[in-house]
Amino acid sequence: MAPVRVARRDSTAATLAAAREEERRIQAFLRASARAKVEGFTVYCLRHYAITLWLRAGVPVHVVQRMAGHKHLATTARYVHLLRGDLDEAAVRIGNTLATASAVALTSPPPDAA
Repeated sequence: MAPVRVARRDSTAATLAAAREEERRIQAFLRASARAKVEGFTVYCLRHYAITLWLRAGVPVHVVQRMAGHKHLATTARYVHLLRGDLDEAAVRIGNTLATASAVALTSPPPDAA
């Protein structure tokens, strides 16, 4: 049996089609923003917000990289600096949990002391 040939789509045509589709989405967003009287907010603001939310939700950075379409992990890593406040808050919460656990351990009798 002869091998099945798969027609290859012209990569230039595919790239142009993708660019046109992206342009249509951006224009639709701009029209919706104008109707809602929202200024200074772009499609890229939404993208930035989504990537930050994914990282905040604990999605591994390499997964966010793929979801965002970033070629290099360093591009995605730029979003991590925004989470510094979240990291500080987490450190405080962990410290409080450890302090509480230590206090309980110090005031509770050993399990086999009964």
